Amino acid sequence: LSQVDENGCSSTGFIDVSVEWPTGLEDLYEELDFTVYPNPFIDETTIEINNPNKTHYNLYMYDAKGSMVKSFINYTDDKIQLTGPFSKGIYNLHLINTKVSTRKLIIVE
Repeated sequence: LSQVDENGCSSTGFIDVSVEWPTGLEDLYEELDFTVYPNPFIDETTIEINNPNKTHYNLYMYDAKGSMVKSFINYTDDKIQLTGPFSKGIYNLHLINTKVSTRKLIIVE
């Protein structure tokens, strides 16, 4: 940066400029996280997704054998009410957008 005053004297200084931009599509999306309550549950539970920018995600529910029990595709909701009937046991929830977040879900009778 150079500057000239009214007497014709010049002075030079330096400034730092930092510019950042996404380098790939994964940088455009945020990593989502979620909580499940109550857990364990009997009839109904709430899945709350931290999704302030309404990013699209997929949520999958698997039983202990790895079979898909339920799926929510291309959702943007902050909350999902999960109601049965489901067999008692341990289930895994996988929330996927650009990263995968996993939680265990326990259903009791």
